[in-house]
Amino acid sequence: MRIAKIFSLVLSLNAVGLLAQIPAITGWIYSKKTLETIPGAILIDSTTNASVESNDHGYYQFGTTRGNKIIILAAAGFKTQKIEIDVEASVNKNFFLKPIGYNELDSAEEYLSLFNMKPSFYSPTQKQIIESPSIGSVADPVKYLQFLPGVSGGVEGLSGLVVRGSNPDQNLQLMNGLPLYGNGHLFGFVSNYNPHILKSVHFFRGVAPAKYGGRAGGGVLDIQTSGGGAKDWTGKIHVDPVTTTMAMDGPLDHRGKVTSSIAIRRSYLDWILGAEQNSNTGLIGNIHDINARVDYKKNQYTQWNFWAYNGRDKYGVSFSVDETDSLGRRLVYTLKNLTSWQNTQIGARWSHEFNSNHFGSVTMGLSRYKYYTNFDLDGSITQGGNTKTAKLSEKSSNSIADYTINGDFTYVRNPRQTINYGSQITLHHLEPGQLRLVDQTNTGNLDTTYGVANVQTNLEWANYAELEVHPNIGLSMNLGVRLWTFITPTKTYCRPEPRIIISQLLEGKKRLQLGYSVTNQGLHQLSSVNGVLPSDVWFPSSSTFKPQRTSQFTAAYIMPVRAEIEFSAEFYYKKYNGITDLTGIDEDPLVKNFWERSVVQGIGTSRGIEFLLSKKSGKITGLTSYTYSQSNRTFEFINNGEEFRYRWDRPHQFKTQLTFQLETWLKINFAAMYMSGNVYSVPTGQYLTTDNKLVYDYSDKNNYRMPAYRRIDLGFTKQIKPFFNRGYKEFWGIQVYNIFGINNPMNAKLSIDPITNNVVLKGTSAFVFVPSGFYRIEF
Repeated sequence: MRIAKIFSLVLSLNAVGLLAQIPAITGWIYSKKTLETIPGAILIDSTTNASVESNDHGYYQFGTTRGNKIIILAAAGFKTQKIEIDVEASVNKNFFLKPIGYNELDSAEEYLSLFNMKPSFYSPTQKQIIESPSIGSVADPVKYLQFLPGVSGGVEGLSGLVVRGSNPDQNLQLMNGLPLYGNGHLFGFVSNYNPHILKSVHFFRGVAPAKYGGRAGGGVLDIQTSGGGAKDWTGKIHVDPVTTTMAMDGPLDHRGKVTSSIAIRRSYLDWILGAEQNSNTGLIGNIHDINARVDYKKNQYTQWNFWAYNGRDKYGVSFSVDETDSLGRRLVYTLKNLTSWQNTQIGARWSHEFNSNHFGSVTMGLSRYKYYTNFDLDGSITQGGNTKTAKLSEKSSNSIADYTINGDFTYVRNPRQTINYGSQITLHHLEPGQLRLVDQTNTGNLDTTYGVANVQTNLEWANYAELEVHPNIGLSMNLGVRLWTFITPTKTYCRPEPRIIISQLLEGKKRLQLGYSVTNQGLHQLSSVNGVLPSDVWFPSSSTFKPQRTSQFTAAYIMPVRAEIEFSAEFYYKKYNGITDLTGIDEDPLVKNFWERSVVQGIGTSRGIEFLLSKKSGKITGLTSYTYSQSNRTFEFINNGEEFRYRWDRPHQFKTQLTFQLETWLKINFAAMYMSGNVYSVPTGQYLTTDNKLVYDYSDKNNYRMPAYRRIDLGFTKQIKPFFNRGYKEFWGIQVYNIFGINNPMNAKLSIDPITNNVVLKGTSAFVFVPSGFYRIEF
C-alpha cells in the first residue's frame, strides 16, 4: 500500500506540472562524432548567468523567460558553442557538440568549474583515466581518484577508497544507478569498473545531493557505462599483463534509434600456463567482466536503457585419479577445491519528458554479490564387479542481493527555481553465512544446510526532495531533505537527512561553497579496517545494532589561476555515530547473529584541510593535491574506551598525477605520492606465561606510525605509425610503478635478529619496482 501511495503522489505531481508551464528550452545533448548523449554538460544564459546541467541521460531542462537568448553550451572534451535562440514559448532543441582536437584548449573547463555548485565534486573523463595507468599498466577509475585530496586506497596497490577518514563500507558505489558490492578482482587489485566502457564518472568526496543515500558519510562514486554510438560501429582491444579487454559499440538499426555496447575483460594467465579447457587436472585461476547495454530512443520525449553486468573471480585446484592397484581394485575419484566471488547486475530505465517543465525516470534492477568456497570429492572403488561410490561436498557462502526501484523527477518551477524529487525502494536479501554439507554413499545420503537462521530480508525506503534556487546572479542554493527508513524484522528506523549546499560567486570568478549533510546507513560490513576482503559479510541493523549516522560540514574556496588552471582550498569536519570495528572475537559464522559479537559500534571524528591544483586541458593535464587531516575513533570495549587514531589516518598527503603530450603520437605520464605512514599496533612489552609461552603486551591501539610512504611512477604511451591513415590506430606503452624501488611497509611484525638476538620490528612491503607494458588497438 505504501508503494502505491508513493507512485500515486508522483503522478499527481506530474498533473500539477501540466497546469503550470513556463517558457523552457529542453532537449538532448549529443556528441556530433558518435551521436551518443553527453551527461554533465552545462548550458548558460549569457545575459543572466543562469545555468543548468544535463542529467545522467544527457537530457536538460532550462527554465527561462521570453526573448532572444544567447546560450553558451560547454561539456568536458568538447568544443564550446554559443547559440542564439528566440524564446516565445517552450522550445525543444537538441545540441550536437564536436570533440576538441589535438593541442586545443578545452575552454569548457572554465565554464564547468565556474558554474559547478557541487562541493567536493570531481568528474574525470574516460580519456584522463586511460592515459593514467597504474600498477601493471591497468587503467582504473578508482585508482585515479586516489590522487584526489582526502582520498587514499588503504592497502597499497588495491582499488580501495578511504574517503576523508571514513570506513570503506561507508562508500556508495553505483553502476548505472544500481549498487555494486565487493572489493573488485584479484582481492581488490582491479576494480569492478572497466575503463574502456565508461560514459561518465561522478565522484563526491563530501556533501552529495539528496538523491544519494544509504551510506553514512563516505564517498559517492556514480558511474554510467556507454550506451553506444548511433553512427558507426567502433571498438578497441587492450592487452596488459593482468587482463585482455575487447569493447565494441554502435547502432543496431539504420536510423540509430537503437544502440548498444559490449565489453569483455578477462585474465589470460591460466591460458599461458597451459590450463586446458577440458582437463580435470590443474590449477584454476581467472577473472572476467562482461558489460552489455542497449539504449532505445523511442522518440524525442522517451528513452529506454537496458544493461547487464557480471564480474567473477575463480581460483582453486582440480585433479582426477584413475588407477588400479596390485589387488585389481580400480580407484577413480575427482577432487575440486574452489574459491569464487561474483557481482551480477541487471537493470532497466525508462526516461520521459512529461512536458517542457517536467522530466522523470524510473530505474529497476537487481544487484547481487556472492562469495563461496566449494570442496567436492567424488569417487568410486570397483572390485570383482562390485562398485562402491561416495560423494562429499562442502560449500560455504555469503551473499547480498538488492532488488531496487527508483523514481527520480525534475520539475522546473520558474527560471530561478528547480525541484528535484523522488522515491527509492530497495529490498535487501542477506545470507551472511551458510554451510551446505552433502554426503552420499551406497548406504545413505546426507544433505544439510547450516546458518539458515541468519537469512534476512530488510526493506530500505527513502523519499527525497530538493530545491535548487538562484536568488541572484552570483548565489546558488540547494536545499534538500531525505526521509530515510530502514525496516528490519525487529525494529523500524525512520530518520530525516537534511542536505544544504550554498555556492556564492565572488569577484574575479572566485567562488565560496558551503555544504552540510546528515546521512544514515542500515547495512554494515564485517571487515577489518586493515582492508576489505571478498569474504567480508554484509549484515543489517537490528534492535540491538543501530544504523550508522554521519554529520559533515564542508567549506571550500575556489579560484582560477589561469584560463585552464584552478586552485581550491577546502575544510571538512565529520562526526560518526555507530561506526564499526572488529572486537577481535572470531565468532562461528553459523551461529545466530554472530556479527553482534564480532563487531562493536562507537563514535569518531575526521577533520582536515585540502588543497587542489587541477589542469584539464592543454599539453600538460593532471592534478596536484595536499591534505592535512586527522581521523580518530572511540569504542567502549577497545583501547580501554580511550580515543585512538584510525588505521588509515595519514596527517600529511602530497600527491600529483600529470600527463605530458609531447607530440600527437607520444604522451608521458608521471605520478608521485608522499604520505605520512599509516598507524599500526605494536607491543610495548612482553612476558612469559606459567606454561613458558611468550606473550606480547599491547598498551594502546595503533600506537606506532609506520615510516612515510614515498613513490614515483613513470610511463609513456606511443602511437604506432601515427602518420598512416589505416582506418585503425595502434598504441603501446611502458609503465613503471615505484620506479626507485622504495620499500613502503604497510604492516610490521616482531622477529628475533639472528645476530644480536634482539627483538626487532620488521615491515613488509607489497610492491617494489613493478615494470609493465600494454598494447591497444582502436578501430
